[in-house]
Amino acid sequence: MKEVSYAAAFEEQPEGGYTVTFPGIPGAITEGDDFKEAWFNAREALELILEARAETGEGLPEQDPLETLAAMMTPGIKMQLVTAVAPTKAVRINVTMDAGLLERLNRRVEETGRSRSAFIADAVRKSLREDA
Repeated sequence: MKEVSYAAAFEEQPEGGYTVTFPGIPGAITEGDDFKEAWFNAREALELILEARAETGEGLPEQDPLETLAAMMTPGIKMQLVTAVAPTKAVRINVTMDAGLLERLNRRVEETGRSRSAFIADAVRKSLREDA
């Protein structure tokens, strides 16, 4: 497991809570009702962005130099490193499940036109997001 860290800007909102952006990763944005929730959401958003980039063949984004990040600190904005698990190579696994469930899975996979592995990986990602 490889972990990577990127700087995130936590901007306190007048109505409460925080909006989180990653200066070195355009389009990566999330929020939270308090700093703790925003930080956990930032980690999840970062992992999702990194996975999406890996799936499209893009590499890991470059990190902004610390000098650039220090210049971004203004009143109401907290800069914080957020660490996430970086996507790596696919690993083959064996899974055991009920035959009826497998048949239902195979029908759904056929309907979507995706691979069984991709379908299961997406289902796991969705479940992990819901549990967070």
